Amino acid sequence: MPKIKILPESVVSRIAAGEVIERPSYVIKELIENSIDALSTQIDVEIEDSGLALIRVVDNGIGMSKEDLLLSIKPHATSKIHKLEDLTNIKTLGFRGEALTSIANVSNLSIESKREKDKFGHRLVKICEDINIEPIALKEGTKVDVRQLFDNVPTRKKFLSSKKTELKHIIDTFIDFVLGTQNIGFTLRSDSKLIYEILKKQTIEEKIENVFGQEILQNLLHINYKGSYLSIEGFLAHPQISFTTTNKIFTYLNNRRIYNSLINSAIKEGYENLLEHTMYPMAILKINMHTGLVDVNIHPRKEDVRFRIPEQIYSETLKAILNTLSKNNLTFGNISWKKSVVNSYAGNILKNELHEDSASESNEILQIKKIYLVKETQSGVAFFDQHAVHEAILFKKFKKSFLEKISPKNALELESPILLKLPKGEIEIFWDNKEIFNKIGYKIEEFGNNYPILTHVPKILHDRNHLEIIREIIEKLIQSKKVSKIDSKSYKMLSYIACKSAIKAGQTLSSDERLNLINQLEEEDFLYTCPHGRPVKIEITLNQLNRFFKRK
Repeated sequence: MPKIKILPESVVSRIAAGEVIERPSYVIKELIENSIDALSTQIDVEIEDSGLALIRVVDNGIGMSKEDLLLSIKPHATSKIHKLEDLTNIKTLGFRGEALTSIANVSNLSIESKREKDKFGHRLVKICEDINIEPIALKEGTKVDVRQLFDNVPTRKKFLSSKKTELKHIIDTFIDFVLGTQNIGFTLRSDSKLIYEILKKQTIEEKIENVFGQEILQNLLHINYKGSYLSIEGFLAHPQISFTTTNKIFTYLNNRRIYNSLINSAIKEGYENLLEHTMYPMAILKINMHTGLVDVNIHPRKEDVRFRIPEQIYSETLKAILNTLSKNNLTFGNISWKKSVVNSYAGNILKNELHEDSASESNEILQIKKIYLVKETQSGVAFFDQHAVHEAILFKKFKKSFLEKISPKNALELESPILLKLPKGEIEIFWDNKEIFNKIGYKIEEFGNNYPILTHVPKILHDRNHLEIIREIIEKLIQSKKVSKIDSKSYKMLSYIACKSAIKAGQTLSSDERLNLINQLEEEDFLYTCPHGRPVKIEITLNQLNRFFKRK
């Protein structure tokens, strides 16, 4: 391991603002990064009182000499970079030498370390300004004890969250490293209780199951992409696994855990209407690219980065997400179901309808409560939300029409044009958004007093109430003032039109209408949700039903 050196001022001046230790999890992050950079294969973390009484990190990596130990707590001392050019080619996790200094400034710090070639190691203890170092018998590796964190800075301690919250931050930080590394064993103990034990030989799938459970693991899709500027491998969650925050998006760039809005936005856009607009997917992505394409020196804790070619990085990340999702069956309920379904309304209805020897597929489609459609399939039974199904079909057709510009042959001329007698304010909103209606097949002419008149309507909406649709859309435009314009990247307005035009919940459908609706859906590829992210179809296999009803 290179010797620790004090950085020259020319390099120090270019490093982002000094490390600030705001909570116990930040200490653990810095210490684990140092252990990984020291080529450790086993890292053990122990805490007491949510890290305030004790944080201990023990590793079996390359140790330090007496001289290195003394320098390690000096400001801007590091073994990882030595000259200005190194800042543009950083390959280690931690490079700032002030981390241990910052930790020592807010705690009582002791470090024990030994190199393989040395006969004995050394223990360094720093309490306030007092520093003592002495030789001790040790195995190769390093142990860092951080005690009484923030006792000497009570104002910082006052701003900490509850101890349960601080423990959660510690666990989240620990999980970041577990998922982002390979061939390293980890343990985490809190107040002498073992929370996690990750073996060195465990695969990433075994780690995911250990951390998140089997149900999450079963709902993950493999992603493997190689592009011009980056490669991505890892996992994307089935859209039925979603969260209200981006906390379950684990992104590792060149083995460094990052929280980057550009990457998160590309992932979210890749899922498009597979998720509700307020929800985010789960993803575990390991991205690799040339270090020259990224600047990691923009955040005090190196948690974010700046890309030198952001448009290309965004485009390739989005492409990787879309390619992966398009290759998988994303039907909700197709992978894993909770046992509580056995007590559901649908479960009770189906109890006497399915038989173990059923392997055929019936064309008969039932309507339940004028909301759901039910169809027997070769593998079990499928449930459809009639409104969501029709909305998804219309939305996809509207998108295609919008991008390709609808042709006259797709518009149906009305025998009796419809005069839109709207209040003056609503008429202005209508004319401001006329192009939106034109592009999906409505043809509008101006009548007296600036009133619009419909002469043609989209063929796919020939049986709908057009005056009602347009009035509801105008009302939505008034409520959502930000949505006054639409382009090829934003289909929010089209989703309103699809929603207002679609068959409603509570609407009775004839047998032919049910069959036609389901046939339209099954003719479409990659259509699993409505524009708002709600599933259009949920499948339950016969084997799952048998388990629910305890037949197996």
